[in-house]
Amino acid sequence: TTFRNVVSGYSRVGMDILTQSLDNGLAKVTGTAKLKPNSDVWSIAYGLTNKKEADLVEQIFEKGFQDKAGRMFKQLADIADATGGRSGNHKVGRLEKASRQLNALNTISDNMFKRAAFVGNLKRELNTMYTQAMKDPAAYKKISGKDINEADFNLIEIIKKGRFNDTFGTKQGREALDRIVEDTLYFTYQRSPQGAAGKLLVNAMNKAPFLTTSLVPFPRFVANALRFTYEYSPAYLFTGARKALSKETGNYEDLAKGLIGLGMYTGAVAFRDSEYAGERWYEGKTVDG
Repeated sequence: TTFRNVVSGYSRVGMDILTQSLDNGLAKVTGTAKLKPNSDVWSIAYGLTNKKEADLVEQIFEKGFQDKAGRMFKQLADIADATGGRSGNHKVGRLEKASRQLNALNTISDNMFKRAAFVGNLKRELNTMYTQAMKDPAAYKKISGKDINEADFNLIEIIKKGRFNDTFGTKQGREALDRIVEDTLYFTYQRSPQGAAGKLLVNAMNKAPFLTTSLVPFPRFVANALRFTYEYSPAYLFTGARKALSKETGNYEDLAKGLIGLGMYTGAVAFRDSEYAGERWYEGKTVDG
């Protein structure tokens, strides 16, 4: 599981950079680019490389919004949840401790990517909030009681001034924080399924866990992975185009995903038709055969 988390995590970061780059490019071409008081394309990648910043953001988030932080970050409580808390039975207690130790590495790797995604999504949401505020400065001043200042939407400046809770404690801020948490969970394939098929899969697994977990031990991961695969496929291109045309914020992320999926599919077909294709779909030939 740890190996899966690391491989899928770094792969997801790479796909995110491609998606955000194409999203930004389309927005510039159409003249609807967002204002950016924070880094955008590389924000999640920076969350991995700048560990001090990511740790600080997590600590501030946990202090001000414990309920949301507890839902997002694992605290090695998986076994305790399954057994209804710590058991007084000595043998069960030892088994619980051993299970936690074995799961520790998995939790650390999972939270590493989750922390980076959280920081990146925070910055992107602040960029969106700033862009929307600039569309109607008078309305912003009426609600906040002050003029628009770009620094008020910069994550680092917000932390320096101790305004994290103030920024995300408002109605708009809490709604933004909910979206950030959902996007972060989806980045690590842990969001509760939103589609009917995904909900059906997870509910079916939960109704008979002792029978089904041996076949599908991580139904939520499977549901999110299937959704991710669908989004980065040519089949999602029309859905992405419809969403992009219906939005007023210049967000072309869904369209970008479909275009990347089309590009990857076209490249794969071209490779299979080339002289370097192997006998099986996942095999290839070198120059010398």
